[in-house]
Amino acid sequence: MSNFNESFNKKIRIELSEQKGGVALSPAQIKNAVEAAAKAGAGIVKLVGQDPVRYSGLKALVKDIKRTEGIFEVSLTTDGHGLGDAAKGLAAAGLDRVNINVDTLKYSKYTGGGELDDIVTAINAATDAGLKPVKLNILLKKDYSEDEIMDFVQLTLQHQYEIRFIEMTEEEEAESEYEALLCADVKKRLPALRPGLMGDDGKALSDPRDGTADVYKYPGALGKICFIEKRAADFAQRCADLYISAAGVLKRDEKDENGINLKPIADDKEKLAAAIREILG
Repeated sequence: MSNFNESFNKKIRIELSEQKGGVALSPAQIKNAVEAAAKAGAGIVKLVGQDPVRYSGLKALVKDIKRTEGIFEVSLTTDGHGLGDAAKGLAAAGLDRVNINVDTLKYSKYTGGGELDDIVTAINAATDAGLKPVKLNILLKKDYSEDEIMDFVQLTLQHQYEIRFIEMTEEEEAESEYEALLCADVKKRLPALRPGLMGDDGKALSDPRDGTADVYKYPGALGKICFIEKRAADFAQRCADLYISAAGVLKRDEKDENGINLKPIADDKEKLAAAIREILG
């Protein structure tokens, strides 16, 4: 695992959002930024945003990114809307996997139940397209997702899904109508969990593709259970090494107040490389 970690230990997240008027950088400029990041050691590209599936030219962008020398994996995080129709084409373009946000499996918690139908369609389409393992993001909230923990866990007994339990930060909890449910409390309810990757010495191993997740499995399960502990002391260090906002600002992390506006330099590969070196320190 050490060689793998050394080769692909940097990640770049790129925010795509048509709802914000589109990304400030053109697809060609995004490709330039990815090339510069790859030369700095980034091997994993994560496409994120409010609704990245509806980003104009997404399939062509995925194809260009995946063809970039040094890029090992391209993934997409989505609420699932539109993925049912797009999954096959995105997979053909080079998309490797998807993360789908699904906080509940109960129709009663969705207005009219329609959103859950979209999510189920997206999960099935992603699976059929070979975007495996499909990762399901569950934001942990007391009195909301708390009573569905075992329902999500049981999905891993029948499917090769990665169930990702994500705890809220203090800031997210302050803005939410629900209290945070911590990963540590969920783990206590699942005593049979075992590390998802183990070495010959029986100790847990990490995979850079797991990012901020601690990975576990139930004995005999097809899928995995992952925990993203946002309140952990080392969480920030485990996040993506580079982040490009929808406004075209390069940062180390999404929450950083300071960054470098890439728009004026996005066509200059040498200046892009210098900006990335500056952010990485």
